[in-house]
Amino acid sequence: MQFVSFMKREVEDVGEMGMDTTCSFDQSAILNESIAYIKSQLSLEELSIARVEDAESVPDKISQNVTPGKPALWLR
Repeated sequence: MQFVSFMKREVEDVGEMGMDTTCSFDQSAILNESIAYIKSQLSLEELSIARVEDAESVPDKISQNVTPGKPALWLR
């Protein structure tokens, strides 16, 4: 029931798009366009943006939490 409560709140907050299983914009492109800003704000020398389905080394715990419109940050 926790999941149902979460999804109900999500739909109340963002509307029907809270139930979408795909994203209406290219998250990867937006992150790649903003890479210099992200690196400077996080004080990182290196940063790579990867799609979960393309990255072999992403732990299952991280990949299972990525949903449309909600990318995950994984530091290694």
